[in-house]
Amino acid sequence: MNDIISNKTNDTYLKTPLFSIMNSKVSFYFKREELHFDFNLISNVQIIENRVFFINYIFAFTGFTFFYFVKNKFNIYLSPIYFSVVFLGIIYFSFLYKQFSYKLLINNENLVFHELKVSSQNINHAQYFMTLYKKRQRLSI
Repeated sequence: MNDIISNKTNDTYLKTPLFSIMNSKVSFYFKREELHFDFNLISNVQIIENRVFFINYIFAFTGFTFFYFVKNKFNIYLSPIYFSVVFLGIIYFSFLYKQFSYKLLINNENLVFHELKVSSQNINHAQYFMTLYKKRQRLSI
């Protein structure tokens, strides 16, 4: 998951695909940018998880459209009970698929929040950074 490397000057650093830590400097890598923070000045770290409903709305709309065309093409008459069961079934199955977006919130001591979007591939690295921060915070108390 990570590579801890020591060089001749006894500078130890940790490198992951999302971030790297060298002594007390933290660098985050996003697309073609690098963001640098001082690890000692970070006062709080949070991961925010939001569910994305766009694909669920597409599934529900497609299901209702398909149901409408099948019902009209074959001249199927459904009683209100069956119609409500099919209606609820389409809604239930369209919302079974879950997709999330993640943000890493970093608060500095000067009360500045940095909001970093994290891909689902890098969420484990963001959680690892959060555990490193919490561990360092416990050791410094």
